[in-house]
Amino acid sequence: MSWLDDIDRHPMRLRSYYDFTSNADASHQLYQGVLTYSDSTGERSDSEGTIHLRWLPFPRIVMELHLPEPRVKWEDEVIVGIPLSGSASQRSIEVPCRLIFASSYGLRSRVQVTASESIVLGNDQASAAWAHVHLVNGFPFRGAGLTEDYAPGSVAVGRFEVANASWRAVIDSDVSLRDQLRASATGSGYVVSHEVRLEAVGRLLTPDLAAQYAQQLVDFLSLVTGCSTGALVITGYDAEDAEVWSCWQAPQVEPYAGLQRSALPQFFFVDGEAMVQSPQMNGASQRYVDLVEGDQSAIVSRLRSWYLALGDSSATNALIFAAAGLELMTYQHLVIHQGLSAGGFDKLTAADRLRLLLADLGASKAVPETLAGLSTLVAQQAKTGGEADGPWAVVDFRNGIAHPPVRKKRTHVEDAELVFEAALLGNWYLDLAVLHYLGYEGPYINRVSSSRLPEHPPWVSGAGTPRIRGGP
Repeated sequence: MSWLDDIDRHPMRLRSYYDFTSNADASHQLYQGVLTYSDSTGERSDSEGTIHLRWLPFPRIVMELHLPEPRVKWEDEVIVGIPLSGSASQRSIEVPCRLIFASSYGLRSRVQVTASESIVLGNDQASAAWAHVHLVNGFPFRGAGLTEDYAPGSVAVGRFEVANASWRAVIDSDVSLRDQLRASATGSGYVVSHEVRLEAVGRLLTPDLAAQYAQQLVDFLSLVTGCSTGALVITGYDAEDAEVWSCWQAPQVEPYAGLQRSALPQFFFVDGEAMVQSPQMNGASQRYVDLVEGDQSAIVSRLRSWYLALGDSSATNALIFAAAGLELMTYQHLVIHQGLSAGGFDKLTAADRLRLLLADLGASKAVPETLAGLSTLVAQQAKTGGEADGPWAVVDFRNGIAHPPVRKKRTHVEDAELVFEAALLGNWYLDLAVLHYLGYEGPYINRVSSSRLPEHPPWVSGAGTPRIRGGP
């Protein structure tokens, strides 16, 4: 049986009983019913209440209760009990919470608390055959993040699979969301955009293991898309698709500040409406898991933070973040992978390090013709007999922005269009470095190309052959 036959046994769209609307920043109700409130004295009060996921001012689980006491003592921590349906051994779970709001009306009090940790309903020691996960994106409806369209700064997805030796994820877009996203020309916010069937390879899933694999999935998607993605409400099911446990947690996802005319790296998974598998994507996800479970977890985390910041920044800030990411990637490639000594690395200029990296990736150091203003500047620089290529431009603009003009005045760094083109070039260099770092050899969108069609990175297309493909 092929992988496609295996996938087709699953429903065309995963469906959850949670009511996640497609409106940006909409509060999502997770529970309504009786809740128990306990303060530091141990006194307990039962109350009708609700549990919501609220996005603003940041994602968190908020519980609201209406207590019979006219006043509530303000405390750092309280306990809220949530009844468990169908449980003979445990009638409720107790959740540590922080009091965030309290007011009195008549002989009653209205309080709001936020959960201090994830909430697992059911048996947190039980194992599930698979888990259902919601994916959250903080992005403009214009098309950044995980979307259905081939838009600049987007990952075009219908149904696709990402798999490695640890886990396998079938990701499905919310069909009802597509038209609303296309129709919304402006506006931004958090939105639940996809649902995932997550399975562990060769083992069952506990809530902790499911949360670990879901975090690896969303961190990987955040890195390869350049847009923050989070996991929300992980529910485990047995082989007969009966619910075993459900985990409520506030997703770790950053708000999207706006797309600054830059094209985030893209992957193409969809051929019409059919779901396809990308073997190159699976290889990249395996490489990612190996890195984060090995000795490079901190490096990957830092790289992902800088990479995510590119799409949320002005051109000036994007250039600074790209330069920081390139500094990290040149060290990883030249010292860690290629064996250059740390002393030898320090003796090289930042531009020379970047030239060596591009040479190994098979990428040209010349400024692409699509960056007309930057090409003219580099040509003028060449006439003076100085350095004149793309790495020089990226480093020179970065230095001109980051350092005061004490020894050398760089008037060109005050030209907004030139700064934008330098940022675009630096972002493209970082795109290539990240893809190569993950061992990716599939199609991508070249942000400095005049074409929006997918192409292979230079180490695959034959423009150059790297000595290291994806690291050790």
